[in-house]
Amino acid sequence: MSPVDVPIGLLTELRNFHASRPLLLDQHLPGLLLRRLPWGAPNRYFAWRIPTHRTDLPGCEAEICLKLHTGTPQRASIEMRALDHVANAVTAAPRVLWQDRHRRVPVTAMTLLVGDAVPRRRAPVHEALRSIAAVLGQVRALPLGPFAAIPRARSLAESLEATTRIWPATLINAPAEHGINAEMLTLLGEWRDTDDCDILAEPAPVILSPGNSDLDQWLWDSSTRSVHLVDWESAGCSDTAFDAADLVEHPSVRTHSDDDWMAVLPELGVYDETTYRRFRAARRLLALYWLSELWDQRGERPMAFADQRDRTRSLLKPTRV
Repeated sequence: MSPVDVPIGLLTELRNFHASRPLLLDQHLPGLLLRRLPWGAPNRYFAWRIPTHRTDLPGCEAEICLKLHTGTPQRASIEMRALDHVANAVTAAPRVLWQDRHRRVPVTAMTLLVGDAVPRRRAPVHEALRSIAAVLGQVRALPLGPFAAIPRARSLAESLEATTRIWPATLINAPAEHGINAEMLTLLGEWRDTDDCDILAEPAPVILSPGNSDLDQWLWDSSTRSVHLVDWESAGCSDTAFDAADLVEHPSVRTHSDDDWMAVLPELGVYDETTYRRFRAARRLLALYWLSELWDQRGERPMAFADQRDRTRSLLKPTRV
């Protein structure tokens, strides 16, 4: 589909909804031939049934995916570059049809992927995790290309900054709350007593990463017994051990046990003492990172905060892998 075929009227209406009635973007819009897809937060994804008179346009399917970059508009160009870069090597990625680079709400049109989010579908555990590992392996094998100097979203450097500087300062300056803040500072102190920062400061081979460990963005396709990744806007450079730890520690993966993940570690690129040592250090850092995020949401999500606190304590024990 060429730029002249971008449905400007439809996109204008959707941007008007975003500005004045944003909740409309969280539901189906049959009058606009749009079906809301249940993934992609904080952005919005729709399946758009192309009007009959447009189905003969080159590159079109009967239904395509429209992604409204309502949450992270600044990363729309990153996603476009990532999908172009992996197009011929990674079958789990959608194919870009066009992108309308509006300043506030860019929109990307791509092929519609089949499947349901891995946690919702309750996909076969070992098959799903091995399929995810296979996709990440395909991405790792690619040259860095345009991402040689672009870190993935929530990179190692950003995670360290958040955990070693931003969160401690926030805890110190926040009102005391039944000893919770003091307990968080104690956990941070225990982590600083490890050699994790030194390990993570050691050089590691740089690889290309999709940057997305949220299993709600990975779709299990039962017909092909494989996964697709719908969201590529977090792509950038990283290292293998950090990426594996980010996947294992993301809150969305708690539907799978640690033993399930440990079984696919070699396929995730963690297969020797060097990468395993770095992986363990990155796990502890990321457990603290997610604890900081859930500390901020403890009023709305008290159980998730309590679970993450227990997990972090367990990972900080010297005997824990």
